[in-house]
Amino acid sequence: KIENPWCLYGIISWWGFSKVVEEQRNILFIKYSEKGEWHAWDSDYVKRFVSLKEAVKEYARHKGWSFAKVKEKALEDFPSENI
Repeated sequence: KIENPWCLYGIISWWGFSKVVEEQRNILFIKYSEKGEWHAWDSDYVKRFVSLKEAVKEYARHKGWSFAKVKEKALEDFPSENI
């Protein structure tokens, strides 16, 4: 089981939120959506969270967007998750 499986990723600023599906040393394999393919990211460019809700709140705050707007996108990308 992966601890803190939700994350924000990006270089200089946060580009989006995703789910960590695998870890290998300092490389995290993340999925941008439930049905999407995984992508490898250096852990230095990833901030991890316990829940998708926490990641969505931080992403909304960072972008200056409403939580409701980002939550809607999160539920489209990860429909089986509860926020």
